[in-house]
Amino acid sequence: MSSLGVPKDPKDVHVVDHAASIHILWLVLDGVGLSIIAACTIFQTFHEWKDTFQYHYDGNAQVMTLWIIGRFFQVLALLLLMSYAATLNQFPQLEVIGMFLLTAGPMLCISASLLFETDETMSKSFGIEWLLEEAAELVGILLLDFSMIETFPELELLAEVSGFFFLGLAALLDFKYISDTSYLPAVFTRFDMIHGSDAFGLVLLTLVGIADYRARKEAINVSLDKFHKLHSSSNLSDTESAGPSELLWRASGNGKLDGKSSGSHPY
Repeated sequence: MSSLGVPKDPKDVHVVDHAASIHILWLVLDGVGLSIIAACTIFQTFHEWKDTFQYHYDGNAQVMTLWIIGRFFQVLALLLLMSYAATLNQFPQLEVIGMFLLTAGPMLCISASLLFETDETMSKSFGIEWLLEEAAELVGILLLDFSMIETFPELELLAEVSGFFFLGLAALLDFKYISDTSYLPAVFTRFDMIHGSDAFGLVLLTLVGIADYRARKEAINVSLDKFHKLHSSSNLSDTESAGPSELLWRASGNGKLDGKSSGSHPY
């Protein structure tokens, strides 16, 4: 006697277990990528304060408050997204709140960069350089927000991969104005431990996004196959139950294969 919900064929059990194992593996990679990015955000905030902002706090107290709140929102958002992955995606509210905070973080930092007052000890273009970095990050996060809208799977994947790409640019690129009279900044790369690890975490999240796209496409194909099989079997059983006169009438083109009339008149 078979129990309800348990496949009778051992091969089906193996397929289900394998799919569940792969799903859990991708959730683990998702959590690892998010935890790496969260750790990098904390370390980067500490180094920014230690190397720059602590020396300019007196004239920018309110600006630093915006910056600290923005970074706090980003870390909290990543923790919520990690919790969403740890609970096997059972609470979508965690993802929604996490993405909201993740979007608000760079916005607050952009506001801080616009209000930051430089002095004679630093470049006058520091605020613009900071703005460009936060703007690239915001573009990436907005693309991730767009990928959460249910449209076509290919469009969602494109938005998600593009979002991670812009976040990677924000992590690895450093914008510097060579002189105060320059119109465009020079672009340098930074592959130190913090920013390199940040980019690695984004690569893991990109792989998870691609795997999620493939899983959704496979689920759609399976659902379509089941629909076609069910529709075909329904047509077959309907045809077998029809009488000879009805079959002749359908074959003459005055009726559909599913037994429903194609019009009000059978001719």
